[in-house]
Amino acid sequence: RLLREAPANGPANIEMARILAHAGDWREAAWYYRRGLFGQWPESTPVDQRELRFELAELLASNNASQDLQAEIPLLDREIDNPEELRRLGRLLLAG
Repeated sequence: RLLREAPANGPANIEMARILAHAGDWREAAWYYRRGLFGQWPESTPVDQRELRFELAELLASNNASQDLQAEIPLLDREIDNPEELRRLGRLLLAG
């Protein structure tokens, strides 16, 4: 209901993405992740776009969506600032 009333609601889109991913509908989940990433976020709700991008990329990698994954890698690469995330990105690169 919230998404019908406020389709640009970032947190609601991410929640829908997670529900769909859990249900195995990875294509729809990816769509909602992207909507959430570019959606509106309340100032009181901090958004960790890097972590959300990793969630999306890992979803794509686990479903062998290599073309979509390759589109996400450069966006992640610009945001990485620690060795653990670099290793995480490396695993995604190997999966893609």
